This record gives sequence, structure tokens and C-alpha cells, in this order.
Amino acid sequence: MRSLLARLRDFRVWCLAGAAVLSAAALTAPTVRMNRSVYHYFIVFDITQSQNAEDYVLDGKPVSRLAFAKHAARAAIRDLPCGSSVGIGLFSAYDSSDMAMMMGDEGGWSARMPREPSVLAPLFGPIEVCRNFFAIDRTIQAIDWRMAWSDASDITGGLYATINKAKALNGRTKVVFFTEGEPYVAYGGGDNFRPFSGAKREVKGLLVGVGGLVPAQIPKFDDLGNRKGFLATRSRLDESFLRRLEAETGLRYVRLLSAAQFSADLRAAEFAEREEVDVDIRLPLGALALILVLLAVLL
Repeated sequence: MRSLLARLRDFRVWCLAGAAVLSAAALTAPTVRMNRSVYHYFIVFDITQSQNAEDYVLDGKPVSRLAFAKHAARAAIRDLPCGSSVGIGLFSAYDSSDMAMMMGDEGGWSARMPREPSVLAPLFGPIEVCRNFFAIDRTIQAIDWRMAWSDASDITGGLYATINKAKALNGRTKVVFFTEGEPYVAYGGGDNFRPFSGAKREVKGLLVGVGGLVPAQIPKFDDLGNRKGFLATRSRLDESFLRRLEAETGLRYVRLLSAAQFSADLRAAEFAEREEVDVDIRLPLGALALILVLLAVLL
């Protein structure tokens, strides 16, 4: 009996010693080199006025298209394997030279601005999702419609600019572009569709349709962000227009229905890259240390 107790005591000591070693190892932020499927994305959110239309439901409450797109993106990025990378951008539309004049800087800042439509604002390029998860997540959480620099939306120009940006980053970055797809015609202008000058499917990715098929009211806000009724124009998901862009660019069109569905779309095999990557093993080391502590306490 005494021998059994001694052995049990020794077992507990070894468990606690092992837990201490594993905990110390986890504090050094260790990694192991692994060959695995990873994903690289440049994700762009449409932040124009129509994204304020509330035709989604989240936790039993109506939410805007932008809010639901952000929710789906944050959940999907959480599901990506370590070694994957994500960059974030915003889509709106305004002639940058006009913007400079509006800011009262005709000779200084405006002189450095490109004299072409600025439809895309990259926030940061692709960064690794595990080491930088909180930075990515908080950036997406902070995206707001008030960041928009125009009410109208040149969707064609925004998508093409996104593809060109992804192409310039490297040869492996895929595109994710959230929009409801309504061209200028819905706001009293003309259809802004035009041919894509690049090679079809040279850049892969997802064209994500947000919103409902039934026209929804667009909330109107004052300068302080307080809701003041609705705009006269209603907005809906224009799948036919997005299908035209899908055929033109070779991107895959998907409709945003749920966070789980979008996460699965983001991890599709066609977008995976097989690479040697450094994988953070702090979590498994910490889990093993906890198991050893529990064994020492419970036995």
C-alpha cells in the first residue's frame, strides 16, 4: 500500500514537472514547420449607403448588410488555418481630385493625388491570420459606413481595382468583394458595366452578393450619425449584374446567406495553396500542460 502511494506521489510530481516544462515552452511562442493547405485573401467591403439597408437578421435582430458582411468575415477568418493571410480594403467611389478640392488643398495634398477615380482604399495588405488575428478582427469590427467618401458606387470600377490590387500584391492572393451589385442605374444614372482589361481568372476569388432580392429601404442619417428616416430609393441584391461581372472576370459568385456558408466558401479547395508554413503550437502545448495538472490533482 505504501509502495502504491509512493508511486502515485511520484506520478503527480512528474505530471506537475511536465506541466511546468510545457508551460515554459509555450511562453517562448514555439512554431513547427508544416506542409499544409493555406489561404491568402484581400477582402474588400462595400461601404456605400446601400449597405445600410437592413435585410439580414443576426441574433434575432435586423442588421445592415455591412454589419452582416463584417460578422461573416470575422467568423470565416477565425476558421482559416494558421499560415493563411488576409488583407482588408474598403470600396466607395469618388474622383480623388474633386475630393482634394473639397478638402481645400488645391496646391498641396491634391498635387500628390492621382487624377483618376479612387474607388478602393486598401487598409493593409495580407498578414498572417493567427499571429495577427486580433488586429485583423478589430479592424473589421471598426469598419463603418461613415468612412465612405461617396454615396454612389462604381461597382465595376471597384471590383476591377480590387483584382488589380490583388494581382500586384503577389501571385497567390485571392479576392473577396462584398457588394449588393446595384449599378448607377438604381440611383438615376447609367449602367456602369464595362469590359475587364485583365486576363480572365488570372486572379481567383469570390464575388459575394449581399442583401435580399426584395427592394429594401435605405436609412438616412444626419451629420452626427443619427437616423433621420429613409432615402427615397430602395435597394436590392442585383444578382444579374453580379453574374455579368462573374462571367467577365472569372471570379466565383456566391450569395451571402450565413456565416457558416461563407466560411466554407472561403475554405474551398480551389482557393487553397499548399505551402510550408510555420504553425504556432502554443495552444496544444498549453492544453497538454493543463491535462497534466488535472491528472496530478484528480489522481
